[in-house]
Amino acid sequence: MDNNNKCLNAREVAQQRYRDIIDNGKMYHGISPNVDPNTPPHWFDRKKFARSQKLAHENYGCLLFGQFAGLLLVLYHSDGLAPLAVTGNSSNVQKLFRRYLSTMIHVKYWYEFDPFDSDSKAYKSLKHVRGLHRQVSAKMNASGGRVEGRDRLWIPQYGMAGAQFSFIGLVALFPKQCGLHSLTDEDFDSLLYFWRVIGYCLGTDDRFNLCSGSADEVVQLCHLIWTEDWYPVINTTPIACPAGEEMSKGICLAMNRVSKFIRWNVIMKYWYPILNITKPIQLQSFADYFWFYVIKSMMKFWTKFTICRKFMSASARLNIAIATRFKNYKYNNLSQEYADLSFGNTSCPFDVNFNYVDVFDTIKDKECTQL
Repeated sequence: MDNNNKCLNAREVAQQRYRDIIDNGKMYHGISPNVDPNTPPHWFDRKKFARSQKLAHENYGCLLFGQFAGLLLVLYHSDGLAPLAVTGNSSNVQKLFRRYLSTMIHVKYWYEFDPFDSDSKAYKSLKHVRGLHRQVSAKMNASGGRVEGRDRLWIPQYGMAGAQFSFIGLVALFPKQCGLHSLTDEDFDSLLYFWRVIGYCLGTDDRFNLCSGSADEVVQLCHLIWTEDWYPVINTTPIACPAGEEMSKGICLAMNRVSKFIRWNVIMKYWYPILNITKPIQLQSFADYFWFYVIKSMMKFWTKFTICRKFMSASARLNIAIATRFKNYKYNNLSQEYADLSFGNTSCPFDVNFNYVDVFDTIKDKECTQL
């Protein structure tokens, strides 16, 4: 099969899968009964997964850069915002700090440990995240009277595919803009394979798993999700989900305590032109301009060199370890500095209260701060 026919076939497969995710994925629970997270799926290749983890370790900083932008943009979509807003655990800047630092540590464990070893941090982390999704989904759907197979659910399989996109979608579509200049086809396929495995471990059925299929099919599917589902919501004036944009700004205020380059207008100034988002973004201070040009030069030039990518990755791990070690101090400092800033639930007609437990409540600080 020549390249033109191969691309055409990948596009057709992606279109069929996209329609299935959009039309049917919204009616099935996000934790699929077809997934046994204790047992690797029949397609699991341990050597390939180990290779993907090695690549992730070496390129951790670049991957984190793309993932963080995706996690901000998913909030512009009401389906991405509502599960965060209803729990009350994202209601202010200090809670966002704890929540998203916890998310960074979860993902770091997935990159480092065996997700099918019941004694590993990755397995325990994934089990914990599945439990949170199951609790929130059950309470949200019960509160709204929604029934599987009949109604559009909260946190459905469609939402799990969207969550995967927030972590790997921008990396898949714009690897060089994330600083991944030297990936071979095998490297690229391995990174997508990693997120197929993690999607499975989180409860995503293969039918709706974003990263099922060939690399070409996954990229085409990511393109469709971005252009058909995300872009029309994000590139609107006035913005379709203003509460989501405000929360994304709050996340940046919080996570600036982890890394100083995390500034909402700096990150969006970099990504908006790449994503063809036409809204103007203004840099407001010397620090904004400084970090914008640092990011631009790093992603365009310096990350072409292996030593720079490794330095960026080591710095990211160190920043997370330091933030974790001093999380209580940073939490209290944020609560004082942004005492008047809060984020209400405007995306869902009810609230869901439950005993939210993050990674710091389940794993010892000493383990969380390990590099």
